[in-house]
Amino acid sequence: MTIQTPILKPITTVRPPEQVVGSSDLDSIKLLVAAVALAIVACLAAVGVSTAICIYVAPASETQSAGK
Repeated sequence: MTIQTPILKPITTVRPPEQVVGSSDLDSIKLLVAAVALAIVACLAAVGVSTAICIYVAPASETQSAGK
């Protein structure tokens, strides 16, 4: 409990300013976090797709160019 109480004290001191700022700013922060998370997921998906294309398409294109 002695370890958790110093962690809980800054949280209680941070919450009142957030309530003063308003819920609209909190919603915008949540939207920013969601947008960043979606961007990271999209980048990871793009990297995964590009690596899959390089793995599967590159050998096929190399064999086609070698066959010609």
